[in-house]
Amino acid sequence: MRSFTLSVTFALFIIPTAARAQTDMATLEKLRKELIEVEVTTEQFRRLIPVEFDLAAERQAIDQLARKAELSPIEVKVVPGTERLPLVIHRLELSGRDPFDAVHFFVSMLRIRARLVGIESARFDAGPDATVHYVIRLAYPSWSDVPDETVERSDVVSMMRRKVERERAAHDDIVAAVAQLQEDPLEALAVFTKAAEEHPIALTSVRIDGAISMEGLVLGAAARAALATSVETAKLSVSRTSWSRAGACEAFSITARTDDPRIAEFTPAGSLFDADSVAFCTGDPQPATRHVAVPGAATTHFLRLRNFDVHDLFFVLSDLLAENFVVDENVKGRVTLDVPDTASVEELLGAIGSGTLFIGPGPLRRVSSSEPPVSPAERRRSAAEPISVSLRHVHLSSVLCLLAEVSGQTIRMPVKSQRRLSLFATELPVGVLLTRLVPSSSSDAVNACEVPTGSSPRVSRRPRQFEQLGIGDLRIAGLAHVGDAWKAYVYPPAGPAMAIEIGQHLFDGEVKSIGPNSVTFAMDGKGVIEVPLLP
Repeated sequence: MRSFTLSVTFALFIIPTAARAQTDMATLEKLRKELIEVEVTTEQFRRLIPVEFDLAAERQAIDQLARKAELSPIEVKVVPGTERLPLVIHRLELSGRDPFDAVHFFVSMLRIRARLVGIESARFDAGPDATVHYVIRLAYPSWSDVPDETVERSDVVSMMRRKVERERAAHDDIVAAVAQLQEDPLEALAVFTKAAEEHPIALTSVRIDGAISMEGLVLGAAARAALATSVETAKLSVSRTSWSRAGACEAFSITARTDDPRIAEFTPAGSLFDADSVAFCTGDPQPATRHVAVPGAATTHFLRLRNFDVHDLFFVLSDLLAENFVVDENVKGRVTLDVPDTASVEELLGAIGSGTLFIGPGPLRRVSSSEPPVSPAERRRSAAEPISVSLRHVHLSSVLCLLAEVSGQTIRMPVKSQRRLSLFATELPVGVLLTRLVPSSSSDAVNACEVPTGSSPRVSRRPRQFEQLGIGDLRIAGLAHVGDAWKAYVYPPAGPAMAIEIGQHLFDGEVKSIGPNSVTFAMDGKGVIEVPLLP
């Protein structure tokens, strides 16, 4: 009886031990597979991450790619790194001044090598001649020696489980570090600049440090809409946007993050950075407005202008009276006037001059703040083709180059004769323009089309068209009675006066009617609004 009891007890002990051994083997096999998966994935990262950081080799790669991107010499600064076991993050800070598209191309080439390089932070500030001052901090990971972990002796399953947990934790840290280093906010910025390049939008400063912070300027309603569209195209998730008035323009500040940090295809950057736009938007201080008294009965008015630039005044007179003017750049000032229907052209011009301006005789009247010299008769040139032009504040070389194309002649001028002027002509023979505008020949004369004119602010390069302007962008500055109809003259932001008529389409509406005292606009889906001419 006793032996039977012992046999049963022994059998009950053997059965659980065997079952537990089978369970341990299954657990070990599962842990072994997990460990292999982790180690295989980790090994793949070794193709991207070198064992050591070779500063000399990286500096050589930077110099080679900088030459390929046609960059100026780059200043390279070593920044203290950090450990993110099992990785060490080394850092280099690159700085210089070059066009943004060239800098973006350089960084893109630097990052597509077999060696993993990440953008940790970047700063771009608009500089002269469409360049940027840049400071870019790059992160270079390499492997670190991980100290062996003190292992407490225990059963095989527990030891294997701790090993898998340790390797998986290291693997997850590597994956997170690599994912962060592979993010490319600079590519998102390049996509934005390319999408906005065709619009009067300028960037003045960009910061990349986790988020992307952009500051810049826009001109007109269409540009404001294009800014939002460009942000969407770049897949930027905006967390903050602020607007403020910046002279004739609007200044914006945007903080965003990339929705898709790894954009698949390289996009050449657009030349959106521009420091000159700041001064352009601010503009020069406006001179005091001169009130011009035009003789004649004041019962009805042919023309009413308010706070009008003098150059634009002669544009209006050319537009309404078919008179021709060339206005020197030294002519400054703003005028307000009311022209009665009974006033003659000579009475009007006499009142405008009134001892402050010299307005010469036709057929091309020269307007100057000092009495202009008389053009010698022997300089007359043959070119009978009539031409109509309206050019404001342009270089003389640009005008002469245009006339050379029209007349088929090669026109030469001394570089020292370069100046700005405004030209308004209606069906005027080209020969008259050549006689009045071409400087006297000299030994240092060059082809007018080859005389440099310099760059213009980015927000002013695109022709301002009414389709780009909103109703709120316009200032009603003049009204003219032409036959039985009325014509209005308006000022767009930072631009010369423009003529506007009934039916003219704008970005957010159209001109519904023009009267003796106001202009009425039909707003898209928002009714009508009447904008008066100020007294």
